[in-house]
Amino acid sequence: MNQPKDDARKYSTSNYQIFKPHKINRDLGSGTVYHKLESSLLKDGWWPKKAMIVYPADKDGKHTVLDGHNRFAIAKKHGIKVIYEIDPQRTPLPKFQEPTGRDRWSLADWVASHYKADENLNYAVLYNFQKRTGIPMAMCIQLFMFGTKASERTESNWSDDIRNGTLRIADTGLAESVESIVAQCVSLNVVFARSSGFVRALSLLLRFGVVKVKPLKQRIESHVAEMLRKQYVRDYLSVINDVYNYKTYPKVDLPTELKNAMAEERRRLGASNLGIKRKPKAGQDQSQISASM
Repeated sequence: MNQPKDDARKYSTSNYQIFKPHKINRDLGSGTVYHKLESSLLKDGWWPKKAMIVYPADKDGKHTVLDGHNRFAIAKKHGIKVIYEIDPQRTPLPKFQEPTGRDRWSLADWVASHYKADENLNYAVLYNFQKRTGIPMAMCIQLFMFGTKASERTESNWSDDIRNGTLRIADTGLAESVESIVAQCVSLNVVFARSSGFVRALSLLLRFGVVKVKPLKQRIESHVAEMLRKQYVRDYLSVINDVYNYKTYPKVDLPTELKNAMAEERRRLGASNLGIKRKPKAGQDQSQISASM
């Protein structure tokens, strides 16, 4: 074990056997970014400024890798010396991987990592739901996060729980209802069926009881030609509204019904914790944001 000349706190070695991966870890990279990293290591070796961060050796003499799994895999593959730094504080992985910076972990990374660790079955529910439906992971999280209309949880609470391995799913009803309709739309070749905008609009209408699953599926089946791709949530609300009311009387204004239901829930909770809060633009208050969705 050698120390790089520029930093006495860092060490270099070709003994790859003294390292082991953290049990919670992202999948090894692939694609363009991974290959660029591989080319850089082959050309320049391991940069001391990018030292792999590890925990102090355990009773078996193994250092758990906290950061640098991809670089370590590449170095081991090509026989490149590893430069590493020991974290004597044993910083917990969620705290070390702060949600900032270019290489930050996404919530999808955290879900997949905890799922592979197989210590909390709630991650399996979320992970398998995403794989089964094809809905973007961020949207899947919201479906479970706001599964009950009167949820007292905030997005920040759930983000922390997902990173810390303490995720608990109490209600799968909304996610199951959305899955049923999305699966139908996929079978009918609706190209945007899994898009975040459509799923978001659908989940709001279902969550606030503005529509029911069975009648909505019947209308979609009968009038699928009216299902047109859009960009924003409010536009998909209009699409669903048009399909739901196509050649039907009396007509129901779904966006207005949703707006009223959300306002009533906000009054009941005495807060804006409805899973739809966004940062207001200059000159725009929160009620204007809700009305625009």
